[in-house]
This record gives sequence, C-alpha cells and structure tokens, in this order.
Amino acid sequence: MTEAQARKTFEKHNPAGDIKRCPNGKAKLRDLLHVYAQAAANLYGIISLGEFVEIFNAQNKEQTTADEVYALLLPGVVKAGWNSTWYGFYGDSIVHYNSIRNFDLADDLEQEQTGKPRFVPPKEQFLEFEWEDYTDNEHWDKIYAFLKGAFIRTKNVSDAIAELRAYFTRSLSISMTGVILDRYDLVFADKKQAHGFFDMLALAKSDTRVWHNKGHTPNEMAKMFPPQKRPKEPTLQLTPKIEPNKPCPCGSGKKYKKCCQHIGNSEAALLSLGESYFFYRTWYKLLDFVNKKLRVVDCKISPKPEDAHDAMVCYKIRNKLWENPKVIGEFLRGTSDLSYDETCLLRSWEERHVKGKFVLMKYLPECAIFMPVDNGKDRRLYSVKGITTSVAENTQHKLPVMLDTVLLPFTGKIIYDSFIISHEVEFGEGMRRSLDEEYAELSAKYGIAEKL
Repeated sequence: MTEAQARKTFEKHNPAGDIKRCPNGKAKLRDLLHVYAQAAANLYGIISLGEFVEIFNAQNKEQTTADEVYALLLPGVVKAGWNSTWYGFYGDSIVHYNSIRNFDLADDLEQEQTGKPRFVPPKEQFLEFEWEDYTDNEHWDKIYAFLKGAFIRTKNVSDAIAELRAYFTRSLSISMTGVILDRYDLVFADKKQAHGFFDMLALAKSDTRVWHNKGHTPNEMAKMFPPQKRPKEPTLQLTPKIEPNKPCPCGSGKKYKKCCQHIGNSEAALLSLGESYFFYRTWYKLLDFVNKKLRVVDCKISPKPEDAHDAMVCYKIRNKLWENPKVIGEFLRGTSDLSYDETCLLRSWEERHVKGKFVLMKYLPECAIFMPVDNGKDRRLYSVKGITTSVAENTQHKLPVMLDTVLLPFTGKIIYDSFIISHEVEFGEGMRRSLDEEYAELSAKYGIAEKL
C-alpha cells in the first residue's frame, strides 16, 4: 500500500467530519479510554470496538459504548494525523499505528486471530501496555544483559532489543533476526557466543505476547491447544475409496498415491488444525440449533469436533438449513454463548454462501478450482480449500467432476460446508474441450476468487 493510499484509507475510517466536541464531564473518561486504546493496540495489534468495550466495562465502574469510544477518541486520532497517531479506527476496530501505514496488515492480522481466545490481564497490568516497551517477559532483561556484556562499547544494544521485541510481537517467524542484528552492527565474536544468544532468544520468543495470538504467548497457546488429531469430517462417501496403487481417477495416468492422493496430503490445501476445530465448533452449534428448531431428527448434535457425528444425520439437517439460510440470523439473535469470531463467521455464512452445482476443474497443491454451472451473472472461478481433508482426497473422481455443494467464506478463504456430492457424469471429448475453453475464458477475464 502506497503512502497516498494509506492516507486516503485513514481519512476514510477516521473522518474529520465526524469530530464532535467532548461533552461536559467526559474528559476523564476520554483520557482513560485513550490509555486503554493505546494499551490494546500495543497488546493486540487490532481489536473490535465491541470487544474493546467489553474489556473496559468489565474493569471499570463507569460504562461506555462503541459509539461513545469513537466519538471521544476520534478527535485525538485526527489531530495527531495518519503518520503520527498511536492508534486509529479501521472499520469497527481499533488498530495499531503499524497497520495505519499499511491497512492490509490489519486485514491479515484479523484473519490470523480468528477463533483464538483473547489474553485479558487485570486492569493494573493491562494499562502497563500503554507503554510500547513494557513487557512481562523477564527473558528480554537477560538478553539485554548478555548483549551489553558482549558489546560493551556499542550504543545500539537497547535499540536492537526494542526492535527484536517488536518484531516477535508482530510475527511468529525468526527470519529477520540476523538482519536486525546486522543493522545495529552486533556481530558475535564466535559460534559459542552466537549459540548462547540464540538459545536465550528462543526462550524469550516463546514467552513474548504475540498479536497473532490475541496477546497470548506461544507457550500459553501450546498449553491451551496441545497437539491434536484433526476432527473427522462427516462427509458422505458415495463412491468406494481408491487403493493407493490403482490408477488415479483424475485421468493423469499416474498411480493414485503419486497423483491426487499426494496433492491431498498437502497441508496448504487444508485449513490449519486450529481453523478446522473452529469451523466444526461453529458448524455443529448451528446444526444443533437448526435441528431443534425444525425437528429434523430426534437427537442432539454435539458441538465438540472430536465427538462422533453421524454423517447422514448432519447431512439431513444441513439440507434443511440451506433451504432457509435466514435461520442463521435467528440463531444469532437467540443465542448468547457465541464468541465474537463465531458471530462474525455465521453472519458471513448467511450473507455470502454460494449454493449450487459446480464443475471441479483442477487440483492444485494449495486448493481445488471450482467452476459454477449455472449461467448467472457471477461467473467467477473459485479457489476452494478442504477442511480436514483436501477436495482431491474427498472427491476421488476423474476430472472434470460435476458436484453439488455450498461454498462458505472462512477467514479470507473459501471452503465448503463439509459436504460434497459428486455425480457420476462422464464428459465426452467435445464437452471437455468446451469446459476447458470456458475455464480459460473465465480465468483470463475474472481471475480466480480466493474469498467470497
């Protein structure tokens, strides 16, 4: 994003025309909200106004609302300006100044945070995060002492530590560590000294509060979400499973294990483990509500992804759901135990799902390409990821494949609603050529949609 684009986006979401004079008696509240906003921006990188208000109201006697937060804080944000403010508004969220210079980072961060619990310390500690150099991680003090001892005459140690801490707060990678050290002319005398530093750095990184984890450290996330098997996908298997050494049904001439099964094992073609659990927790809660409301079958649908779920039962409820998607809105209005992320996801399903017939045209290592069959206005190709198994592994059929499914938005990706019904339709040479031509035309004209 260019500087001009960043300024324009900032002015769109922080319009000077919305500024109102601070009401009498609200100055103290405004000042406290400012500290909270700065602390939240440093701790999370991005936070919705709704969640920000929940945290503030839980920790203070005086209550506020999202509209009041916006009205009281906007003047200070606009006055500071897009390149000097500590935080700003972006849609219905508060974002750190780092994202104001590139709002694409805020979109990516919001997606990365989806489905994760938020770290909320007590008020006294929460307000400490107003200062960007605050940390509750003692490992950074040890690293500082180590570097001061190794580079006695170097004035850059403090700045290097600050940049390393900021980097690990905003990234789960370690790839820039060497670049940062070189920038401050911190070159180790020998391998022993370097190994000692990187051992200490690994400990510090694991206990650093990370934006991607909504303020939780990697160590805390590992304790909350120990390694698990993927939830079992209750997809109906209407065709026999293919033996690994049999010819691949896609028609490539290769063995299945060296063709589509190999693609099916690509992690890039699936949701992550955490994402798959988040999907199924939300999906099963919705199916249970639909079942109770419409009395489809006489049973309860467990919201736990690891529990056994009868595929045919889920399929029957799912069909009733998509006959009347507005039932999702009823679920949202009538259920109080949904998280903010679950609410946003369900709302996107109600508004942006795509139901219909598609032709599965290609398997790629990171997705499958669907082409819609009907001749409506929307003729985009769709890049679709699997949930716990790839589309290639799920379908196991010679390409192209005619299928029925419902495509769903999911944190900037496209998935399906766990059910793909493939049809035993054999395409002749002329029809295959026609489909290939249509695919090439749509790809050139519209590209391939990666989100709904």
